[in-house]
Amino acid sequence: MKQIISSNGPDTGGGRSGQSNPGRSFMSRFSTSDIIVISMFGALGIISGILGNVFHGLSGMIPFIGPVILHTVIPGIVIFACLAVVRKVGTATLLCLITSLVAMPLMGVPIFIVMYIAYGILLDGAMVLLGEGMWTKTGIAIAGAAYGLVGIVMLYGLILPLTGLVFPLWIFLSSIPVNVAFAIPSALIGMKIGNRASIALKG
Repeated sequence: MKQIISSNGPDTGGGRSGQSNPGRSFMSRFSTSDIIVISMFGALGIISGILGNVFHGLSGMIPFIGPVILHTVIPGIVIFACLAVVRKVGTATLLCLITSLVAMPLMGVPIFIVMYIAYGILLDGAMVLLGEGMWTKTGIAIAGAAYGLVGIVMLYGLILPLTGLVFPLWIFLSSIPVNVAFAIPSALIGMKIGNRASIALKG
């Protein structure tokens, strides 16, 4: 897939040259336009999170549907679209913080903030580990699969037990391939949307 770089170019967290600068604060790596873009996607994430909560009840009848819709497909498209526009380490964590700190308390489930923070750290880590390979179809598919796996592990292994809900092991194990299968195309779709948004922002 042809690489389409955002207006500020790919960054590993140390500036335009990609070299590390430990003295820089977390927010100083982002330009004003970066913050605006991340905030816009954060607003979309908040809306999608609130709307996705409507489908959460479906997980009581069909265990896979609720988690897939609420925690994987819609948020995944938004997150990966944002990453495709602002290709800087820290983007995922900042976006997930904006989304979760507003949407989750509004939905009465602040505990899900932990899951979104895990998403952010995971995807920022993927950018560091994969480098420029992150922005290929293979790289995005790998990141998407990891995103889907971590999401389902966090949901059934930490979040739900802490709220007093414990599902049988077979549901957890069956949910893993389903969640990953939905996460990968969600990541690819998000990447495609983000690439187009990046071109539009360049004018």
